[in-house]
Amino acid sequence: EDSGAHPGVGTPPSANGDARPRTRGCPTVPLWDKVRADPDDFNSWTALIGAAERTEDVHKIRAVYDAFLAEFPLCYGYWKKYADAEARLAGIDGVEHVYERATHAFPYSIDLWTQRASHAVSMRRDAEKVRELFESGLAYAGTDWLAHPL
Repeated sequence: EDSGAHPGVGTPPSANGDARPRTRGCPTVPLWDKVRADPDDFNSWTALIGAAERTEDVHKIRAVYDAFLAEFPLCYGYWKKYADAEARLAGIDGVEHVYERATHAFPYSIDLWTQRASHAVSMRRDAEKVRELFESGLAYAGTDWLAHPL
């Protein structure tokens, strides 16, 4: 695993310094203030994510998702949204890295393993690598009664 392959992708905000944008008039600034004041306020986080997504700025979106997922790593749907934003704004290269981080943060999520393996299949990755992904997913979550997609 090469966590340095995609600088900025999936890097925790603490590693980037202060992830809060410095742009005057940016719609995310007051929302950053709200989540910093109360990091447990899920509604403020979702508002921040929405505002960041509307900027179409991949760096702001990465900063928001990295900070959010550091607080709420088990929110598997947001890992998927993060991967989708990566694909839309920066290309497919960072998607695999986001899914790698996701399955490390939440290894018992069938949905994340399925998304990660499906992405590898869609990218026509080496069959052995895809098989290893499915086997890793099964090793973590294979006993779950909803593991049939794996």
